[in-house]
Amino acid sequence: ALLIAVGAGLWLLPAVVPPEIQWQDYNADLIQSAASQKRPVLIKFTADWCSSCKVVERKVYRDPEVAELIAEKNVLPIKADTTVIDYPATVDLTDKYGEAGNVPVTVVLLPDGKQQKLRGTFAKEALTEILNPLPEGQ
Repeated sequence: ALLIAVGAGLWLLPAVVPPEIQWQDYNADLIQSAASQKRPVLIKFTADWCSSCKVVERKVYRDPEVAELIAEKNVLPIKADTTVIDYPATVDLTDKYGEAGNVPVTVVLLPDGKQQKLRGTFAKEALTEILNPLPEGQ
């Protein structure tokens, strides 16, 4: 009876929902506006057909620590879809960010105007190493 009571009690408790990243669709004007305000920007270049992108999504961007850090540091998270060759994100990946067009690529625009890039599959520690030194967001 005790086991049933404890089990029922646990079942009725609200589930703890891990934080999720509130991705914005790729928008060059939004990125430029944030960068001009010295707000850090994280651009996740991805594509529907990219299996490595799905690995990075699962192992890095769905991690609660990463989501909390992005929110805590007031980083603007941008999802840049490069599924189609003439999407703005696809064009800007090569023209603006100097990449060959291969995804996944994550570009972090820092408040000092510099950028850091993570190419291919990477561990969450590579991203948290970039984000941790950023000042707390407002």
